Amino acid sequence: MPTEYHNFGIQFRYPDNWSLIDEEASGWPRRVSVQSPNTAYWELQIYPSDYSPVSLTQKALDVFREEYDDLDAQPVSETVDHHQIVGYDLDFLCLDFVVMCQVRSLSLGGQTLLLICQAESREYREEREVFDAITRSLKTAEDPPSD
Repeated sequence: MPTEYHNFGIQFRYPDNWSLIDEEASGWPRRVSVQSPNTAYWELQIYPSDYSPVSLTQKALDVFREEYDDLDAQPVSETVDHHQIVGYDLDFLCLDFVVMCQVRSLSLGGQTLLLICQAESREYREEREVFDAITRSLKTAEDPPSD
């Protein structure tokens, strides 16, 4: 049974065995993340609407490049529920583990959202559908309920 998150005019569902681990409510960006029992996490950063999805994903990519010398990045553009999403698929080495990461951004409900999904490569492959389900469940408070 999924757990529902409601705050900042945003709502989403996540597995009940994942933990809500972070919430920044006072400054920008607003931030919330959920973490699996292992290494996987899904993070949402909420910005005002004047932030560009393209520039946010580029800034995120720049931060990853500063941190990881061996970073491989593939640009991604997709449409989910009539929303244009831009970003990158990343992989890099961290402590002798291959880490896989999705960086995505879109405009939704008068806000610009940045999504980061990350896990060690084996867990990432196992949790990819969970990441996608959380992202697909993302709605604004004004959206009609989904079945």
